[in-house]
Amino acid sequence: MHLKELKIKLLIIGWLMIRVIIVTYNSQEDVKTCLKQLTKSADYTLDITVVDNNSTDSTLKYIRNAYPQIDIIRCDHNGGYAYANNIGISKYLGSNKEPKAFLILNPDATISTKQIAELYNTLILNKEVHRRLINFKLL
Repeated sequence: MHLKELKIKLLIIGWLMIRVIIVTYNSQEDVKTCLKQLTKSADYTLDITVVDNNSTDSTLKYIRNAYPQIDIIRCDHNGGYAYANNIGISKYLGSNKEPKAFLILNPDATISTKQIAELYNTLILNKEVHRRLINFKLL
């Protein structure tokens, strides 16, 4: 499938199918690059949630000011990486915004929307891979 065809399919399906979860803890400098990369494409709009592990720096202030469209969940304590991811995921499971997939990123990760589209194509649109994943449940 060509990227142009993929764009059309993704626009029809909608990006609510993938929710990006980024866990931060005093990660302002790292998350700047990550969010810039995720939000720079005019072709796609990603649904991004930042789960903050009770940062003491200005990470949340930066995100609120630079990216007001991003959902933020602030934990009242640093429960660790897995804890914060589970908080972010559980917010959307069973809701009217439940995605087909979650993309979990570290704040220092860089990935382009094109790479996410290719990942989506492989995991969701590829019938053979999707058939194998459909019975997989988060416990």
